[in-house]
Amino acid sequence: MNIKTPLSYLALAVALVVASPAFAVGYGSLNSTSSDSELNFDIDVDGVQNPYQIAFIPFAGDSVVSNTVINNLSHTELKTTSQNLPQRAYSSAEISQNLSHWQNTGFNYVVVGHAQSATGGKIAIVFEVIEVATGRVMQGLQTRYSDNNPSALRHTAHVVSDKIYEIITGEPGDFTGRIAYVEETGDPRNKTSTLKVMDADGQNVRILFSTQGSIFSPAWSPDGQRIAYSVQKPNGLPVIHLQNANSSGGGQVITPFRGNNLGASFSPDGTSILFSGSHENNDPSIYELHIASGQLKRLTNMTGAENSPQYTPDGRSFIFTADNGSRTPRLYRYNMNTGQASAIGGAGAIPRVSPDGSKIAYVSGRSLVVTGVGTIDTTGIDESASFSPNGNRIVYSSYKGGRGQMTIRSLKTGQSFTLQTQGTVREPTWSRGGIN
Repeated sequence: MNIKTPLSYLALAVALVVASPAFAVGYGSLNSTSSDSELNFDIDVDGVQNPYQIAFIPFAGDSVVSNTVINNLSHTELKTTSQNLPQRAYSSAEISQNLSHWQNTGFNYVVVGHAQSATGGKIAIVFEVIEVATGRVMQGLQTRYSDNNPSALRHTAHVVSDKIYEIITGEPGDFTGRIAYVEETGDPRNKTSTLKVMDADGQNVRILFSTQGSIFSPAWSPDGQRIAYSVQKPNGLPVIHLQNANSSGGGQVITPFRGNNLGASFSPDGTSILFSGSHENNDPSIYELHIASGQLKRLTNMTGAENSPQYTPDGRSFIFTADNGSRTPRLYRYNMNTGQASAIGGAGAIPRVSPDGSKIAYVSGRSLVVTGVGTIDTTGIDESASFSPNGNRIVYSSYKGGRGQMTIRSLKTGQSFTLQTQGTVREPTWSRGGIN
């Protein structure tokens, strides 16, 4: 028997602690048109069948794409295997000849396909997603084209993964989003900080910028083509750099203001950033900078420090923290139309907003909390999480064994895995798109 089960009930099984209802009431919806809803997903109480169970038959004439797709889907709520399958088929026609046999295996879906040469030296990846119960090819025959090199084929594999996920769940996949993060090496008093970018499966790592000192708060533009981040060199104060996400070198300084310049967040249209600056007094305030013109506008002027601004997806407000002189940061929402700020919950720091505006990830003490889900991790957290492009997963860093490591966790199942890195990892952030 399959039942719909709220994630808050399953939390006990995956060691999540349900967030405070008082916070959820105070928080409300971040988008003017969105509403809070409980996360649900199917589980099998009899242990007989998972409704999302996928048989993935490796594509004929290919290894790179198939292996990457299987790995991607296996890290979601879609249970996927390529092992011990009853048939090595490459088309829906072949599956249909043995459909009754497939219907007795317990699989809900079969993915079949092949790679073939295409014009211009490209490779065509042709695939089908078959509903086993009916034999129906869902959304018809799919074809994606790739240049014939490992990097391009890996990207195409992520595109194929996104489409398979969307066909089965009705939601967009998150595999083509990239993750930017800071990696620190050396003695903390004389460290080297490096800004890196990688695919969401931990592969295809590239260096964008490296410096003596610290790099803080990388933030992606909405199109995934630019990254803003703060750089603080020894004996200096942090300034915000802006650079192309597909090139290296450090980009340009866009906040040449004295004081601290931290926590950049792009507007939904990519034309402006919010940041926390202290150049007018010693208490940081939230500013909005128009990137092209350099026009600067101060938005907050509360008692104490205001930090970590994050635009909501509709651009009508932003979330930030303020301590009102108490040294205990709380979460606030600033209305861009009225210019008024209001508290939205209890103590919290470093808020991050989900792509649909329905959830906030933030730090409470040394724990990571996601509104509407619960306490995600309590193992030495001092940074918040970043949501995947579809909001179903988060990436964050935590300290274990004396060093920071990067973890990706599903908000639907609680399943997590660690991405291997070389040094201490800080502040991973997921792009929304714009993969090249």
